[in-house]
Amino acid sequence: MFKSDKELFKFDGTRVLTASNKDKKIRILLVNQLIKLIIVGLFISSVVDAFLGIYDEVFITLFTLLLFVVILLFVDKNKYYNTAVTISIFTLCSLIFYSDSKYGYEAGVFILFLPVAFAISFVTRYKSYHFILHFGIPIGYLILSIITDHSLLFDTNINGFQKKVTLVFNLSLSAILFALFICYINKVNNNYEKGLSKAIQKLKSKNKEQLNLNHQLDQLLAVVSHELRAPIASVLTLIKITKEEKDPDKIAEYMLLEERSLTKINEFIEDIINYSRNTNLSLEKEKIDFKPIIQNILNQYSYHKNFASIETSLTVEQTEKFTSDKKRIQIIMSNLIANAFKYHDEKKPAPYIDINVAVVNKQAKIIVKDNGKGIHKKHINRVFDMFYRANEKISGSGLGLYLVKETVEKLGGSIRVNSVPDQESSFQIELPDLS
Repeated sequence: MFKSDKELFKFDGTRVLTASNKDKKIRILLVNQLIKLIIVGLFISSVVDAFLGIYDEVFITLFTLLLFVVILLFVDKNKYYNTAVTISIFTLCSLIFYSDSKYGYEAGVFILFLPVAFAISFVTRYKSYHFILHFGIPIGYLILSIITDHSLLFDTNINGFQKKVTLVFNLSLSAILFALFICYINKVNNNYEKGLSKAIQKLKSKNKEQLNLNHQLDQLLAVVSHELRAPIASVLTLIKITKEEKDPDKIAEYMLLEERSLTKINEFIEDIINYSRNTNLSLEKEKIDFKPIIQNILNQYSYHKNFASIETSLTVEQTEKFTSDKKRIQIIMSNLIANAFKYHDEKKPAPYIDINVAVVNKQAKIIVKDNGKGIHKKHINRVFDMFYRANEKISGSGLGLYLVKETVEKLGGSIRVNSVPDQESSFQIELPDLS
């Protein structure tokens, strides 16, 4: 069932084992290792018996060893688990009882019932009738050995030297089995605690993400209500006034105001759509040619009222292939360029927007720089927050830079900003090749 005991403790943060499943899987794992210890013990026992010249015992031990190898194949099967455990315990205890009767009390074979009973307390649930059955087998055999004076099946014919060697071996084997099983239980417990700790951390992280998402949703609903209702109410009012107005110049003025309000609504809806797409849609990797993408965005701003007075420059150094998500690249560049136009300083004699892109060693470095209004130090750490607006006098949803940061991170990149108030701002982005 498990390639290794560590597989049992691989949690993904969304699928955690229930207490009953975890308990059963750990017990199956323990039984698996216990049987392996028994097989090793039986093999060593057969070597000792061969050394002592007790060859009939060697054949019986090896036969039992082969039986445990077969049992090992079935113990991982859920539907055969309890049957395999019961057969294992009965077979092992029968062999111990047989050897105890043959060697006699002095050889101390009966001592091996103790590690068997100890192991059973870990591989069988206490509140199960299987526990009574499994624990009763070694205890019952032990009591039977004591009552029959360890000679129910044989009149012992083992000499003193063989008994002494067997006694030392059985004491040593019992101690080793105790130690190994305890060490393995400790290992399993440590692995489980580590796996559980990782799962808890992942669940905490997901819970934190969910709380953050809920907070953002609350903010979104509040902002949507404000950003849509206000301009819609304005448009409705203007329409009502326009219907009653007779002066063509006034009508034209009202229609211009209506257009601005509708444009604001359209921009906000576009931000919301881009936010949703970036959050929910998977990456669509394709070859990226930065120059035409950015040039097309700049062309869209050729109708901006101050476009002619702002000097725009685009420099792209790209001699190698670059793979990324084109739509997300467009979202990033469109929002940064829009931000630069929105916060340009009309009072400056030579306003500019510089865009530099360099693709080197499968990494794209993008810098968007302007000499606009700049960002004050108290706002610099919050410009990427959702719905945060550093300048309330300038209209906007407060989603633009937040969306830029989220999209950059979705592409595995990073973004930082440097700004001097009333002088300049510079956004630096690094994006990895996704091929």
